Formats: sequence, structure tokens, C-alpha cells
Amino acid sequence: DILEGTWSDACHLRPTADGECHFVALWVDFDLGLGADCGVASTLSTGPPAHCAAPTGWAQALHPLEVPLSVLVDGGPAVRVEACLGMDGELELKVAPVATDGGARTRAKRRK
Repeated sequence: DILEGTWSDACHLRPTADGECHFVALWVDFDLGLGADCGVASTLSTGPPAHCAAPTGWAQALHPLEVPLSVLVDGGPAVRVEACLGMDGELELKVAPVATDGGARTRAKRRK
């Protein structure tokens, strides 16, 4: 229950091209818990539409980095994105380079 404390989650993003990372795009996937048995989609996403799919009408958020990060596809660092939602509704976002670890995702953590 989000009301029990702050919520945080983190993931590592691996670059798909060499260059500089200036922004991180954010979106939300809502699990509606309906399941495939209902014959309807059980997830509502604010993310970009699939290739050749109709736009969803939702916009993604862009988080600009104070200093661009140099990224390389092979052997370079991944980008770690950590989000923390406080009890006051404020979202804190931390973006930093990390050693590549295969794109592992951490589990959500709740803090009291």
C-alpha cells in the first residue's frame, strides 16, 4: 500500500547507439488486473505506441539531465534511473551512469 510510506524503484537502461544522453523519457503502465480471460487489454500505458500503431493520446514526460552522459553500446556504462515518490506526492528522479550489468531491474521498495 503506497500510503504506508514512500515508494521507490530503479532500473538500468542500456544505450542502443553511441552518443550522449540528454533526456530520459518516462511513462506509466497501469495494470488493471483484468487478465486475458476478459478478452480486453489488462494494461493501460502512457508510453509511446507500438510501431505502426495508432497514437494513444497520452504524452510521455521528458526529464532533462543537468550534464549529458556519454554512452556506448559495447562496454560503456548503462544509465541508472531511480524514482522515489514521497508521501507529499513529490517525485524525485536520479539519473547516473553505472557499469553495464545486462540491464537488470531491481524490485520496488517501500520505505517508512
